[in-house]
Amino acid sequence: MLSMNTAYSITSKGQVTVPKALRDAVGITPAHRVTFHRRGQDIIIRKTPTLEEVSAELRKKYAHKIPPNVTQKDYNNARAKFEEQGGVW
Repeated sequence: MLSMNTAYSITSKGQVTVPKALRDAVGITPAHRVTFHRRGQDIIIRKTPTLEEVSAELRKKYAHKIPPNVTQKDYNNARAKFEEQGGVW
């Protein structure tokens, strides 16, 4: 497990940079979002999967249930509608 015992400064805007080694270790890229959770006096940051990661996982899990007539165009239209309605993962 990667040990991060270095203290980092928080900017006047409340921002902090997640160290590259830590981002790499958990697979956080600019495409990802993160969520913040409070546990007592600690703040936990969790990687939120991208829409593509969730979609791939669901396709793998439910491949046997997807109707054979669903096209990539159908998928793209559904995704666009989801994003237009403010859908965020």
